[in-house]
Amino acid sequence: MKIIAFFSEKGGVGKSTFTLMYASWLKKHGVKVGVADFNKRLTEYRKDEIAFLKKNGTFDDSMLESAWPIIPVDRKFAAQFGADNPGNAIWLDTQIREGGLRDLDVLLVDLPGATSGKELPELIICKMLNMIIIPVEKDRQTLGAALAVKNFLIKANTCRFFGFINKIQTSYGKKADYVKIMRVMKRQGLPMLPDMVSFSSRMENFEKVDMMRSTFAYPDWDLPAYKGSRDLGIENLFYDIAREMLKVSDYRDTRPADLSFVESLKKDTSMQSLNRQLNDTSFPEYEIELSEDMKTRFKKNR
Repeated sequence: MKIIAFFSEKGGVGKSTFTLMYASWLKKHGVKVGVADFNKRLTEYRKDEIAFLKKNGTFDDSMLESAWPIIPVDRKFAAQFGADNPGNAIWLDTQIREGGLRDLDVLLVDLPGATSGKELPELIICKMLNMIIIPVEKDRQTLGAALAVKNFLIKANTCRFFGFINKIQTSYGKKADYVKIMRVMKRQGLPMLPDMVSFSSRMENFEKVDMMRSTFAYPDWDLPAYKGSRDLGIENLFYDIAREMLKVSDYRDTRPADLSFVESLKKDTSMQSLNRQLNDTSFPEYEIELSEDMKTRFKKNR
């Protein structure tokens, strides 16, 4: 099992939404995936979705059987060990060994913000996490938060970590701000995944649609809330994270994760070219000419 956490010191950067979508993507590819919900947001998403489906008469118990598990943290369990003990890490380890999560390939962890809280430090100190993914936006507060997390993780030195640019809000011709961010983050020691997620409105709408569906299965990209995210490279970013997961060891003595599907995947090279240009990096094999339709779509959907 690989244990991957999504974290930022700042709220609203897309941790929970991205966790939800990534879990659905992994499930689509046959990966046994679950989520430890320290933030409690995904637990509420699923409750809302079940309520909506029941109201419309389209819910049955078989949907829960096929859904990937979302396990909310038991704060009473964690608190019983006292302030000087890593109760959150003990809870998660107990869920893995005794709570039915042992046979998962990937366990995603959705964490609340702030390294001043107990969740992240306890999981890090106990070496529970294999990798941490940090969403980054262009505003100074979010950038500062990402670097604060980086400083903490470097000092702890227990797992790999990466940032990625989320919620791009620029037209095709205005890439200078994002190029600068990538360079600053790399100079400051925060490794950045090469692909990016475009357009905050896509992710915001995702949380507001009546039937989210992706708490049970892969999103229907034809719905207005999703259309565009796929077009502008979100699956490339999913692929990047999956490739990095292949490089980290499994959690202690859990079963080896089967991520063999990753080697058969191919990136959308037109989207790859677009993201490489935003990154201001040169990868000749991907430097293909973008169609006028692609450029127009990128400008219109900002």
